[in-house]
Amino acid sequence: RGTCRFCGEPIIENGKPNNRKHWHQACGETWSICNNPTIARKHVYKRERGKCQDCGELTPMKQFHVDHIVPLFEANGDIFFYTEKNMQLLCHTCHAAKTKIDMNRFRALKGA
Repeated sequence: RGTCRFCGEPIIENGKPNNRKHWHQACGETWSICNNPTIARKHVYKRERGKCQDCGELTPMKQFHVDHIVPLFEANGDIFFYTEKNMQLLCHTCHAAKTKIDMNRFRALKGA
């Protein structure tokens, strides 16, 4: 207790260590986005204001896809790949096209 489970830094509030908490508020929110697809979808949709980041088309809440900008197969254990900074909103058509490109890159890396 008193040390953030996400970043490992001490939790300081009002200039004193808080030994009752396990997370910084911002770290807890980041962890939730990384580990809960429902929270990630809502967060990305709100941030992007429902607009596909490729074609610019407005996408209804139930029809959009959350895409990892840099594919997860390149993560090698790096937590950045799972954060909101690596997520974007895409419509179904744009997501299918990007996935095709990503899979070609994956096959090329795997074959190399």
